Formats: sequence, C-alpha cells, structure tokens
Amino acid sequence: MKKKYSTNDNIKFMFNLAWNNQKSLIFMLIIMAITTAGIDILELYFTPQIIKMVENSQDFTTIMLTVVVFAVLIFVCSATKESLDLRILPKKIYVRTLILNQCIEKFLSMDYEMTLDKNVLDLSEKANVNLEGNDKATEHIWITMKDVLYLLISTSVYLILLARLPIFIILVSIIASLISFLYSKKLKQWKYDNRKTQAKFEKEFNYINSVSSHKHAKDIRMFGLGNWLEDIYDSVFVLYDDFLNKMGNKMLMADFLDCVFNLLRNSVTYYYLINFAVNGKIDASMFLLAFSAQTKFGYDIQRLFNFLSVLFMEAKDIATVREFVDLEENFKKDGGIELNPDEDITIKFENVGYKYPGSDEFVLENVNFQVNPQEKVAVVGLNGSGKTTLIKLLIGFLDPTEGRVLVNGIDLRELNRRKYYEIFSAVFQDYSILPETIYMNVTQSKSTDDVEGVEEVLKLAGLYDKVKEFPNGVFNTIEKYIYQDSPVLSGGETQKLLLARALYKNSKFLILDEPTAALDPLAERDLYNKYNELTKNHTSIFISHRMASTRFCDYILLIGNKGIEERGTHEELMEKGGTYKYLFDTQAKYYREDYNAKES
Repeated sequence: MKKKYSTNDNIKFMFNLAWNNQKSLIFMLIIMAITTAGIDILELYFTPQIIKMVENSQDFTTIMLTVVVFAVLIFVCSATKESLDLRILPKKIYVRTLILNQCIEKFLSMDYEMTLDKNVLDLSEKANVNLEGNDKATEHIWITMKDVLYLLISTSVYLILLARLPIFIILVSIIASLISFLYSKKLKQWKYDNRKTQAKFEKEFNYINSVSSHKHAKDIRMFGLGNWLEDIYDSVFVLYDDFLNKMGNKMLMADFLDCVFNLLRNSVTYYYLINFAVNGKIDASMFLLAFSAQTKFGYDIQRLFNFLSVLFMEAKDIATVREFVDLEENFKKDGGIELNPDEDITIKFENVGYKYPGSDEFVLENVNFQVNPQEKVAVVGLNGSGKTTLIKLLIGFLDPTEGRVLVNGIDLRELNRRKYYEIFSAVFQDYSILPETIYMNVTQSKSTDDVEGVEEVLKLAGLYDKVKEFPNGVFNTIEKYIYQDSPVLSGGETQKLLLARALYKNSKFLILDEPTAALDPLAERDLYNKYNELTKNHTSIFISHRMASTRFCDYILLIGNKGIEERGTHEELMEKGGTYKYLFDTQAKYYREDYNAKES
C-alpha cells in the first residue's frame, strides 16, 4: 500500500535531509536568493537615482561616486551569487545521491515478490526517472525554492515602492499575471498528462528507425517490406503531427494571452504615470522608477506563480520517489522467530497454491510434500511447469497464496526472513559472477582473512589448478567489465566457481536451480553428481528439465498440471510407466540420436 505525501510534506522532507547532511546548502540558497534580489533592486534604482542627482544639479564627483558604489554593490552581489552557484552543485548532487541510495537499498532489500509486481516495477521506474540527472526534481527543487524566495523578496520591495500609486494599478498587474499563469499552468498540466502519449509516439518512431536500419536491409529487400514500413511511418507521423499541432495551438494561445495582458498592464501604468507627471505629482526620476518597478512587479509576480507551479510539480515527483522507498512489505526481516542454528531443518508444504502478483491464474495448486534433513530431492518437469516457483516458495522468496510452508512446524511467514535465508546456499539458472577477485566471488565478502578456506573449496570444486596459474592467485580479478586484463572463465569453469561458492557458505540446504541448463546433458549429469558427492551431509534439492540428471536422488518430484504430478525414486517412476517414464524415454531417444549424429 502506497503512502500519500502533500507538497508541504515533501518540501519538509528535502529540508530535513539537507539539514541533517548538508546544512550549508540551505544557507547558501538563502544568500543566493537575497543577492539575486539585490541585483534586481540595485539595477532598478540605479538609473532613476542618477537622473535625480542630475535634476538636482549634483556635482560630477558625487554622481561618479554614486555610480561606483552601485557598481561595486552589484559586482559583490553577482560575484557572491556566481560563487555560491558553483559551490552548491556538489551539495545538491550529494543530497540527490542520498535519495538514490535509499531507492537502491529499497530495491535490493524489499520482498522478492514485490520485484515481480508490475505496479511496483512501474513505481520504481518513475522513481528512477526523478533521480537520473541534475535537472530532475530531487536536485532541481533547490533551485526552484531559491527562485521562489528570491521572487518573494523582490516583489515585496516592488510593492513597497508602488505604495504611492493607486491600488488599482497593482491589482491590474496581479490579475493579469494570475490569468496568464492559470492558462500556463493548464498548458503544463496538459503536457504532463500527455507525456506518455508523446513518449509512445517517440518510441514508435525509434522502433521504425531501428527496423529500417542497415541490419535489416536484406530482409526489407527480400520480402518487399519497404513500402509497408513507409505506410506505418506515415500513419504514425499523421497522428504525431496532429498531437504536435494541438500542443502548438495551446502554446500559441498562452503566448497570445501573455502579450494581451502585458499590453493591458503597461497601458494602465503608462496612463496613470503620464497623468501624474503632467500634473507635477512626480518628477522624471520617480516616473522611471515607478514604471520600471511596475513592469518588474508584473513580470516577477507571473514568474513567482510559475515557479510555485513548478515547485508543486517537483514535489509530486519527489512524492513518487518517497512512495517507492516507503512501500510496505510483508516479510519479517528485523523481527520474527529465529531458527536454532544447531537444529536440523524439515520443510513441509501443506496445500500450497501460488499465483503471481496481478495474475488471476494459479501457477501451483494443492502442493503437498516434505523435505527431511540430509535428503536429496529432485524437482523435474518441462520448462514453465512451475519448478522454479516451487523452489522460490521453499526458500522463502515468495509467500503462498494458499496453504502454508512449515519450517520445523512453524509457518514460514512467522520466521525472521533474513535468518531463514542463511540456511540456504543456492545456484540459480540466472547466476551472476562479479567482475571482482576469485576470493570475493567465493566468499561474497570484502574480508581477505580466509585464503586457506577459499583454496580448499576451489580444490574440491576442481578449479584450484586453473586459479593458481593466475598472477595473483585467488586475488586475481575475473571478467573484463571493469578490469580489462582479467581472464574470462569458460562455462565449465564458471560452474566450478559457483560450486566453490556454494560449498564455502556451508549451509544446511543446497539448491541447484538448473544452473547447468546451457551445458550438454552429460556435462550436467557429471556436475550434478559432483555436487551430490561433495554435499553428502547437507539437504540438497536439484532442479532440472532433464530427467537423467537426477537419478541419484532419494526421490523425485515431477511437476506438471500446476502441482506434483508424480513422485518416487527413478526406478519407481519408470516402473509406474507414467509421464516421467515418457519424458525420460523421449529425452533419452533424442540424446542418443544427437550423440550418434555427432559421432558419424
């Protein structure tokens, strides 16, 4: 369930974050706002003041001294503003990085099931968009708030200067600016609401351009796709052109209203000021000062409205980030029951059913089985039958939609999930190898105080002879993503490294979820046998779509028809003559034919 945050909540959140980590950022922005307003006010006063001194027959030296004073003050304000503008950049980035780290930590630590939920992934994507650049809300909001403060200061000064004029003139400026702002806000909201439409058109154009590239030149010519692609491009272009025309007309109307209301404001101001000047109520310097102040006031009050609108939109973007970071989770990670580390573990599935987030269809239904300490269990079945889902339920990555997973008689939902994960060592089909040292890949730790232990598991896995040839041994980096001179392990060597990692963790449970799917059947069988030999005192679960790879297991679960279709030893299932035997015989026939073809 997502929390909701108001504009004030989000501004307060940003201030608290900066106050606790970069206090100077807040003070710098306040000084920048004051100096920026100071520049505008000094420039406003400069020319009228010089004219007034000339009118009053002030001597040249006094006038030049006044010019120098104004110039120095403007220079000091400008230099201060520019200096602070450079110094606050790393501070703004730092605060944005703090929020980025919160999002990364959330994604890495949140319930695994949430990473499968489209709504959560969409929210994560929206949050990332607001963190990926200097112009995004999580960083740019500081500039917006500085501009709002600066405009509040400057418009307040202009109001004081205009206090001698009829209130009607000020009201005309405010009303004209407000109407222009409201239409401009409506235009921005329309753009915001239609950003997905625009992105859709741009995505379609990019796709058409990609399929029209030289990589597909042969297919386009062979199958006569040129005219077809042109027709698609034209149809998309017509729709996009209509969209752009609609947006252009709205922008044109906004500019037209700006011109009309600026003309109205200036006309009213000129009328009253010229009338005052003709009747001797104000002199030339006051005329220039009042007119400039009125013009600046009208311009800045409209900018103030616009920046307040931007601030509101940026606060909404920050709310999206906070909604993702504060998503509620179900797993008990910091509380819950902790298992006795010295106790043997029994896991029992009791009428378990599961369907993925956003789906109405069950992947598994009414699953019942039990894994006892030190048993070797095979989970086999065709691709897509639900084998991996079953393992994710057993590991605790997913919670059952129906039924219970009991661990030593305790509902898995009641356990401390972090501690529960510690009893498993798993090698998944979509495994990852870090572009780091062999040592770190085995230990998954930055510590370097167990070289002997790492070398021992490398020997057991059959990789030590290869590793000792590297210049730095176990501290040699692998993969070339970061270190260009690093060696790249072959597929078989990578499997041995994964075996070493699993052995090093020395957990009660070993899970192998088809990590060898890319290997040939014989290589997979040999590797599984090696895993079996090296983990005799552990509970092991072997997942495969190849029936012959797991014959050594205590019993086999055949997953099919949304549940456990058959169970038993290899011999029992072959004797039964059901689906398992059919799949085994079919695969054996295919592998024999493939082997004979290679031999011939």
